[in-house]
Amino acid sequence: MATTEKTVAGQWSNLPKELLSLIANHHLHSVTIHILRIRATCTSWRSVIPPPLPPPPSHTIFGQRISIRWSNFTVTQTSIFYRLHYQPSSISSSSEKGWIIMVGNSTSNPVQLLDPFTDQPLSETVTHPYDCKTPPKLLSLCNFRLVELFEAYALTQFVTRQEGDSGSTSFTPFDLVKAILFPNSTSQTFDESSRMVFALYSSGRLSVSRIDEDEGWTALNHGNSSFDDVILRNGQLYAVDKCGTIFWVDCSTMKLVQFSPILCDFEAKKKKRLVDCNGSLYLVDIDTDIEKKEYYDENNKAIKVYKLDMDHGWLNAENLGNVVFVLGASCSFSLSVEDYHGCEANCIYLYSRHRVRAFSLETCKFKRPKLFWPCPSLFESRFNL
Repeated sequence: MATTEKTVAGQWSNLPKELLSLIANHHLHSVTIHILRIRATCTSWRSVIPPPLPPPPSHTIFGQRISIRWSNFTVTQTSIFYRLHYQPSSISSSSEKGWIIMVGNSTSNPVQLLDPFTDQPLSETVTHPYDCKTPPKLLSLCNFRLVELFEAYALTQFVTRQEGDSGSTSFTPFDLVKAILFPNSTSQTFDESSRMVFALYSSGRLSVSRIDEDEGWTALNHGNSSFDDVILRNGQLYAVDKCGTIFWVDCSTMKLVQFSPILCDFEAKKKKRLVDCNGSLYLVDIDTDIEKKEYYDENNKAIKVYKLDMDHGWLNAENLGNVVFVLGASCSFSLSVEDYHGCEANCIYLYSRHRVRAFSLETCKFKRPKLFWPCPSLFESRFNL
């Protein structure tokens, strides 16, 4: 077996230069992270496939920036979530569990690893949420299989400098909570000419702008609704207000259509997040005072989860089974504990008190998370031989 594996590895390294040139030309315009994986194969592959160049100002590492025609706002695909499976050349199948990583834009490196809870670049040392630091090490992409999960976007404003200054600067609007491009490039109804960007602000305002048109921003209102979260699910955009009522957006009329019953009365100290899990829509109701207490009893939970049932309305979801919910800055998602390292069943992972915390729905307590993310073990030498 060992002899066969070495023979196969040698065959990859000894491919004719003509064939390597064909491979290089085929992947010349591939996504940056795929180019890096190909170059990680061996020395001969790196000799014919040049490293990815920094993107021009009009592009990100994921593709062209999408400008909103009438203003100085630009929509950028800032990150992609991937699932990594350890698959060294010495074995024929990948490991059962993997890691989730968030890859984003960088001005100094081909790719930048981001923290999915904060969307901020990871520091030069891989830091555990409880200040346990591990020296940075190279991550050999040829030992991993990458599976693209989903993408995230941001809304950036470019500001022209005063006369005499050179260039322009850019920043993300400080009160922007989330930006969603619709339809995105993975949608089955993708149409470049009908793309729109939805922007949710901390004030609860939800606005939309059609790209390449001169209409400006249009506020989406439903009475006095103030919105907490938006989610793109099965090609449809949903928004939830502070009363836990979900609306879907009719993109032809820009009207909000009520999709669910009201969950509760308006509560200023509650924050709601939407999560799509196994084909069902869940609402996570968060007490914004979670910074003050570590323990909540069954009658006063810091976090409550509800599942939307189209026949019976909102149902309490006190047990998520072998699933966890991750509440990130740009998106929320679910993971199976059977598929990912560090996940503990029936928990909600979120960022609070300047660190990642796990809230157990079973005990109603916060608990110290395992090495979920950032994940120092991912950079251990055994994965990068």
